[in-house]
Amino acid sequence: MKYTILFLILLVELIFSSTVLQVFSFFGSTPEVLLITVMLYSMIFQKKEAIILAFAIGILADILYGPWLGVNTIALGLIVCIISWMSAHFSQHSILTSILSLIVTVILYYGIVYILLLLFQDAMPLMIYLRRFNLQYLIINLVFMFVLRYFILKLSQHPAFTSDVLV
Repeated sequence: MKYTILFLILLVELIFSSTVLQVFSFFGSTPEVLLITVMLYSMIFQKKEAIILAFAIGILADILYGPWLGVNTIALGLIVCIISWMSAHFSQHSILTSILSLIVTVILYYGIVYILLLLFQDAMPLMIYLRRFNLQYLIINLVFMFVLRYFILKLSQHPAFTSDVLV
């Protein structure tokens, strides 16, 4: 049940980010809700749970709108591993840790994706790729991270989600 609810949240966000958020951009930037949620899962829930969910949604994202099969899967899986390790050394419920994790997540994700696309010889020039990262992009993602963080923390405190048993 726990996996089902967490996966359904990711699935709704995948559909939402690939449809509605592609049409409506905020100050020229679109929020990375799927990436933010995977980051928050890796900070709040167990590493095994977050990795399984990241691989599942990564495969689905690759099938639906990824340039190559496996790019999102590898990137999201590596992000879960790194953010889980990083959040184990800091307070998981600290806002500062969440902000730092968001910055690290965005840099890692786009760095990994760019390197993988370079390997597949499908990458755009680096300077064009870097243009999407600006202050507006960071602010929009921070706002969405705070909103998603609130709801995911509330969800994680529900009795069905506090069990350490993988169901």
